Amino acid sequence: MIFEKIKLLSKSLICLLIINLKILFCKINSKKIIVFCYPNYKLKNISKFYIEDLFNIKKNFKIIYLSTDKNNLNINEIFIYNYLIKYLIKVDLFISNYVCDYFPLTKLKSYIHHDIYDTPLSNLSEEKKLKNRLNKYDHILIPSNNSKTIFEKLKLKKNMEYFEIGYHKLNFLKKKNKKRKTKNYDTIILAPTNFNSFPKLSMYNKIYKIINLLLAKKKYNVVFRPHPSNLNSNIVDRIENKFSKYKNFNIDKSKNYLNTYSNSFLMITDLSGTAYTYSFLTLNPVLFFSISEDVLKKNSYNSLNYFKDRKKIGYIVNHENKLIKLIQKSKFRNSDRLNFIHNNIKKMNINNSKKLFEAYIQKNVLKKDD
Repeated sequence: MIFEKIKLLSKSLICLLIINLKILFCKINSKKIIVFCYPNYKLKNISKFYIEDLFNIKKNFKIIYLSTDKNNLNINEIFIYNYLIKYLIKVDLFISNYVCDYFPLTKLKSYIHHDIYDTPLSNLSEEKKLKNRLNKYDHILIPSNNSKTIFEKLKLKKNMEYFEIGYHKLNFLKKKNKKRKTKNYDTIILAPTNFNSFPKLSMYNKIYKIINLLLAKKKYNVVFRPHPSNLNSNIVDRIENKFSKYKNFNIDKSKNYLNTYSNSFLMITDLSGTAYTYSFLTLNPVLFFSISEDVLKKNSYNSLNYFKDRKKIGYIVNHENKLIKLIQKSKFRNSDRLNFIHNNIKKMNINNSKKLFEAYIQKNVLKKDD
């Protein structure tokens, strides 16, 4: 065990040296350096496909991808321990789409937020810690002006700058989805949020009852898609073991949810940010299983657009016995929901995400003086 740790540390130190040599070589050739970091190996694979496409722009910079995942490195990634990142030199932009704790010697640090709505970022007890972590950044790149609300609620430092760049993940998936023609009108997706973040509001409190109820109606196929942070947890393993014997139950642990989302007619979630992504991508409704509206009000979550707009893309249900009736209702076409989705996609600049990001890079990195 100790030998393995020493081996990995040695490998990471060698990688650190290689990266710094690459940076120095690029600087000699007057190229800007952008370092993108995947700080959480559990979440890397659900981001990689659209992040790399986002950076596929006309450029006069060198992009270096860092990964803390020692086991699943892709060909264009370099492994490094988180705490060694601070020894990188002469980086022009350090950027990540999940919050980092270690930063290189850099002029600019940017965080790409990955939620098109003002979905709560963490429970109240963790907000102060999250605020301190986010305050280490200079810029927050938000998918829409709607997303900005949740950061304003945190009351980040006064000189924090926000740049609206659209949501490239949704834009990327929408283009892929247009080529698809199949849809399963019997498939329901269960997509709870990370149960560690909001234990009192998590659908996991009723998950067994909900799954049993849906499976009893054999006309429905149930696809359980756990939050990526919970994939290897005991509770997910127990759910998989308990229900895998049913032919109309599947668990989706794939890197990309496009196939699952596209081949369904409905999502059931609690307060996961994926709710609006799903609805805007598929035009399908969402059932929000609300454990306690009183807890939402107590924490002032009910003032957020995420909760105000739930009925605009679906329905709110607070008891499992009401699910079946609302599922049947959700199959009917709803023109108000479709108009709301289409209007928001236009308003949020979803289709211009790459151009907006390129403009951000051009303004804040490429045109900056050394």
